[in-house]
Amino acid sequence: MKNYKVHFAGSSAFSVKILESLIEAGEDVDLIISQPAKKSGRGLKLTQTPVTQFALNRKIKLLTPTKLDINFLINQSKKNTILVVAAYGQIISEEILQYYDQLCINVHTSILPRWRGAAPIQRAIMEGDKNTGISLMKIVKELDKGPVYITKEIPINSKNSSELFEELAILGSSLLINNLADIYSGVLNPQEQNEKYVTYASKLEKNEKMISWNNSVFKIQRKIQGLNLNPGAWTFFNGKKIKIIDSEIDNEKIHIKIEPGKIIDINKYGAYINCADGTLLLKKIQNPSGKIVKAYDFFRSMLKNKDMKQLLE
Repeated sequence: MKNYKVHFAGSSAFSVKILESLIEAGEDVDLIISQPAKKSGRGLKLTQTPVTQFALNRKIKLLTPTKLDINFLINQSKKNTILVVAAYGQIISEEILQYYDQLCINVHTSILPRWRGAAPIQRAIMEGDKNTGISLMKIVKELDKGPVYITKEIPINSKNSSELFEELAILGSSLLINNLADIYSGVLNPQEQNEKYVTYASKLEKNEKMISWNNSVFKIQRKIQGLNLNPGAWTFFNGKKIKIIDSEIDNEKIHIKIEPGKIIDINKYGAYINCADGTLLLKKIQNPSGKIVKAYDFFRSMLKNKDMKQLLE
């Protein structure tokens, strides 16, 4: 029996994996906090977060405030309690930190101090980092500036953001379970971050998601890998918006000096697109209706119409 309880704040599918692992490891999760339901999809239906759905299914006490403040916690027992945060989506205020006597831990998906902020996994891939990882960080008032208890790295290789989220959720769960008791008891002391190496993973802006075929093939590939399914890197084909889901750099096709974005070949492997300095093979795309299909099937079908331009813009 643990001598402490856990309050958990999170909102995403990544958060659910961390939360579920805590419960399976025998941690006493006494309260779950998540973002409120939001309108989403074409029908703008109110959609609960994955963490909210998990809490309701497990019948664990749940709070979903628009803004987390002390009034929501005033009736909750805080004695011998630690707050664990994983992809919650709100800043933890100084008032909340004081309420938990500074025992607030963030499961952060980067090798701090590199990539503080909202989109660390995507930024790491898009910038061509060789490694990423998990940092268990003590939360302080300033964003992701707190001292770090422990960090573990993994190689990125050619993984996309969806694959890395899955891998980092497993790593984060393991790291948290193996160290939470020592963090609570004070056996594990955090180390201050080196400010000299700070970089910021700013929120992804809408204009970043559009592919410019005038860029290098490596930069385009990293964008597609980094943005993957959500939010996705997109382009226009004959005035219709499509997302590129899966691609790879092709080293066999001879790069020719023609217009960037030009479809230079289509075969059973996909569609080959000319970039500024190389060729990119598109393997899967999300068509304008939202369905994910093989690039070969999509472009072969569309280009039967002779009026279609063989160009991505």
